[in-house]
Amino acid sequence: MTFWLPFGADGAPLQSEAWPSGLVLLHAVSDGIIALSFLTIPIALLYIHKSRGESSPGETALITLFALFIFAVGLAHLASLFTLLVPGRPGRGLEGLLKALGAVLALTTAVVIWKLAPQLLRLPSRDRLQSEVAAHLRTFDELKAARHQLEERVEARTKELAEAKQRFEIALRSSPISVFSQDKNMRFTWVHNAPAGLSPELLKDKTDADVLPAEAADTIMAAKRKVMETGKARELETDFELFGRKRSFYLLIEALTDEQGVVLGTTSVAVDISERKANEDQLRLLLRELTHRCKNMLAVIHAIARQTASRTRSVEDFLDRFGEQIAIEGEDVMLKPEAVQNLGLALHELATNAQKYGSLSNPRGQVSIKWDFCEEASKLKLVWQERGGPKVTPPERSGFGRAMIETVVGQALAGDVRLSFPPKGVRCVIVIPLAQVTSRG
Repeated sequence: MTFWLPFGADGAPLQSEAWPSGLVLLHAVSDGIIALSFLTIPIALLYIHKSRGESSPGETALITLFALFIFAVGLAHLASLFTLLVPGRPGRGLEGLLKALGAVLALTTAVVIWKLAPQLLRLPSRDRLQSEVAAHLRTFDELKAARHQLEERVEARTKELAEAKQRFEIALRSSPISVFSQDKNMRFTWVHNAPAGLSPELLKDKTDADVLPAEAADTIMAAKRKVMETGKARELETDFELFGRKRSFYLLIEALTDEQGVVLGTTSVAVDISERKANEDQLRLLLRELTHRCKNMLAVIHAIARQTASRTRSVEDFLDRFGEQIAIEGEDVMLKPEAVQNLGLALHELATNAQKYGSLSNPRGQVSIKWDFCEEASKLKLVWQERGGPKVTPPERSGFGRAMIETVVGQALAGDVRLSFPPKGVRCVIVIPLAQVTSRG
């Protein structure tokens, strides 16, 4: 078999250019393999490009052009194989068209490659990528270690805050101290250990005017406005009636600021001093009563002295007679102030009654006052005993003096008071615990 290649201008084969059949077969096989390869390579390129993802528009355009160029070249080789093997050479025009298309794509690809060369050169190499990956891994490990340290520090701080909060709550639990914060509009934002009768839920988002009497609220809110204006802490005491009970509070008000010093509101500490105020009022009442009764006691002593003086002829005789009516016996004992006050009230009542109706109303009457420790020295026992006076008749009713001696004084001393009225003279036994004694002689 003889092939005449290439062809002349009229389409007839040139006789002097005949190819051996082996050479024709070599060309045919080569074109077939190249065509098959160039038709499958673009598919592989596009699949790999799509699978990688995250490509720039320039890279996508270049890959697409290169794939089209290879595909066009493969088609050209396929057309050449068709022209070589089919008699009459019907594919010569198609082959030329495909080669022209391949040339255009090749030129376009070359232009795009040169245009994208700077950008492609900036793409990291494999070694650079590996180095960057290693650096990122080291950074990740460092961040992981830093995160672990931060978590440990946060855990430690959280534990410290929990312990501090626990100590804070223990310190304020069952105490008369309340702590709270308010915003610039003086609405409560946080309350801890609220005063009795109030609660954080009740105070939340309310102002002092919403929960306190008007006069007290005006005073407190004016002080808080002053603190926010000046930034200086203020102290004040206020009294008002709350839930039907008189309450007294000591307030310490300070400005609440942020890190830049901008005033956000106020933080206050309120100490319920109602009990202290009540004790002070009671103490003032007792002192007034004690003053009154001391005057009465001096009057009693003055009356006794006057009666004694009317029957004596000299100062020495007066002193002997004045000491005869009252006998005192017992070791030196120091009592607490409260015990002295209450015991003084009892002795005053007893002395006043003795001067008016008992043994001190008679010049020959006597009063014996003795005290000693009893019940294994755990208590102090004082005995008031009258004798030599008018015959005693038990009273039909309990008067103020008797009620005060038996009830008020006994309870105030946390002891026992027994008042009896035998015919020979009034007897009073007062037993108080050793806790009322500060020292012994």
